[in-house]
Amino acid sequence: MVRTLRTLLSSTRASCTSAAVQTRCAGAGPTQAGSKSVDTVTVKYRGKSFEVRKGAKLRTALLKNGATPHNEGAVYINCRGIGSCGTCAVEICGGQAGGNDDPDAPPVLPREWTTAERLRLNFPPHSPPGNQKLRLACQVRVNQDITVIKRDKFWGEGDSIREDIAEAASASSLQPLGSLEFVLDREADAVVTPNPPPQG
Repeated sequence: MVRTLRTLLSSTRASCTSAAVQTRCAGAGPTQAGSKSVDTVTVKYRGKSFEVRKGAKLRTALLKNGATPHNEGAVYINCRGIGSCGTCAVEICGGQAGGNDDPDAPPVLPREWTTAERLRLNFPPHSPPGNQKLRLACQVRVNQDITVIKRDKFWGEGDSIREDIAEAASASSLQPLGSLEFVLDREADAVVTPNPPPQG
């Protein structure tokens, strides 16, 4: 039993396995050379694409760009980045060779589950075997261009991929506590990279 638990906890590398997920992950590779700063990465999520500072916490990057890693009421009822609720559990695809100076660099850091992820993602509703492909958005920092996938149901434990984002969603509806949403991320103000002016 202890050996099984150790094996379960050590085999935590996120992967994209289903055909539908692999199709969505296919666009997570490198962007055209010279199209963005070396210090930024591209995050694709629910039909949107935006650049963020490399090393930004994924949860913060999503919220600051008008998206949320939470479903339904979890926007209001979540741990705000402690890693205890599991409502920001997402699948992360990316890190293809050529997307970074180091082709072996992981799409997010840390490469393996954090202690918070080991504790939360091994507890229902995130249980083996489906939990192996999940990461908590509040616990990881974006390291390469990625595609983020959120499943349905409250904790994202469902079988269907959530692709909808309410176009009318305002910052106040996605960030009900305002700046307090980011109290655990000291670098939150540096997450969003300003869009360069259009080249005419």
